[in-house]
Amino acid sequence: MKEYIEFDSNSDEFVQRVRKAEPLLFKIAEQGLVAMTEMWITTMRRDHFTGYYPGKTRGLKLRSRRGALKQSAGGKVTGKTVGDLKALLRIGGGSAGYAPTQEYGASISHMSGMRIPLKAALTPTGRTKAGAIPRRSGRTWKTSEFGQTFILRTKDGKLYIVGRKRYKPKAKYKGNVLLFVLKERVKIPPRLRATEEVIEIAGNKVDQISARFAKVLRMEGM
Repeated sequence: MKEYIEFDSNSDEFVQRVRKAEPLLFKIAEQGLVAMTEMWITTMRRDHFTGYYPGKTRGLKLRSRRGALKQSAGGKVTGKTVGDLKALLRIGGGSAGYAPTQEYGASISHMSGMRIPLKAALTPTGRTKAGAIPRRSGRTWKTSEFGQTFILRTKDGKLYIVGRKRYKPKAKYKGNVLLFVLKERVKIPPRLRATEEVIEIAGNKVDQISARFAKVLRMEGM
């Protein structure tokens, strides 16, 4: 005894429906990808950055100093057919070339140590003051704003560059001022989360595009 299983396929008919509806499908897909791109750019700039504040980073948002990384979030949609449509999203590059470090995290080390500016050595927007940078003056090191500098080692082994500022009646800082902490290694955790946003936003938009595709193709078959 033999048994046969037969399948009926309407693949040819379906292909014809797709070809007939292609202009409308292209418009739907293009609009969906443009909306996705714009939503991703807006979400990245709005929800992943905060204004500058001194001290350690609090939470997952990145502090925006010059705004280079924040403003680099962008994208465009390319393609002339449904099959060629692409949403190209970008963040970083140029003066924001450190985007991969903020996205994936990194452990940075330097044999001679890295100079991390502290509050006294920073402007209100988080940039290092030119007047706080030590420069050699004969046998000593000095800054234009904080006077002669020296290295201080604390009991727990931390190293600081300290400015010995001369006394002035109206001076904001008097006496010894901590300017920089010296570290051989700095660990930067991943905070940008651009990929995470792409996955979430794209997933929602693809579902919407698929639903509209299905509706159009059902109508074409009626």
